Amino acid sequence: HLALPYPADPLQHHSDAALTRIMADLQHHAIIPTGTEGMHKAEACSGGIDTRELDPKTFMVKKRPGLYVIGEALDVTGWLGGYNLQWAWSSAWSCAQYLGAD
Repeated sequence: HLALPYPADPLQHHSDAALTRIMADLQHHAIIPTGTEGMHKAEACSGGIDTRELDPKTFMVKKRPGLYVIGEALDVTGWLGGYNLQWAWSSAWSCAQYLGAD
């Protein structure tokens, strides 16, 4: 919960100067994490195989012809909310298009 020193009035009740001040305060507000709930509650992790190591059309590892990598094995980060699943399906579909062309 973020406590700001402003009343909870609707935005249209604030002057332009007050809105400008609120915006500036929000843009410069620092959020400092104090800890985590650990990997058992984690929703996303980073890391994986660098996409620069892959052919961008086929997902084949450049240094290992015949080896293809897709989905969450790659270092691709996105918003939470199913986007990681969409990336997994989309990268699999794209790779399969190439494999099916043989």
